[in-house]
Amino acid sequence: MFEKLTTQQRIFCAEFLIDLKVGAAAERAGFSASRGTALMKRQDIREFIGNLMQRRAERLVVNQNNILEELSAIGFSDIRSVFDADGKLLNVADLGGPAAHALAAFKVREVETDDGRITRTTEIKFSDKLKALELAGRHLGLFIENRHMTVDFTDMDDEELLKQAVKILPSLLPQDEGFDFL
Repeated sequence: MFEKLTTQQRIFCAEFLIDLKVGAAAERAGFSASRGTALMKRQDIREFIGNLMQRRAERLVVNQNNILEELSAIGFSDIRSVFDADGKLLNVADLGGPAAHALAAFKVREVETDDGRITRTTEIKFSDKLKALELAGRHLGLFIENRHMTVDFTDMDDEELLKQAVKILPSLLPQDEGFDFL
């Protein structure tokens, strides 16, 4: 199926994987940005991109589970896990799994004081817990996001209004296993 793609179209697909920007990928492949939009409407192009993404994910061992585990480690990290019982910062090499995953950066500064002593200050920065929880929650469908619907109720009697409400409401509610509406 992919044999019919030209070299330039294949380059477009590979370029799209870099930043997932259609216009930029098209231009890097030698097309106009608007041609990129047209290419993305083609089933064979979308399937080839999907195939490339799948192969990349397999190479990198990236899947939904890995990503959710990482987001979970960050989202449920506990700052206390980077300190020992005396309140001293643990050595980075001694950090446990979730704490190590949640650590975004650290800096060690050594400064010589006037009397010749060296003082060491260590700064740590955790990954954004709220963002990790938001991403995981969005993946799991825990939030209602921008569900807009316009319905003209003006000339409906009560019975028709009820029918429309029963038809519309399920699409506006969170989709959760075990949740049964009407």
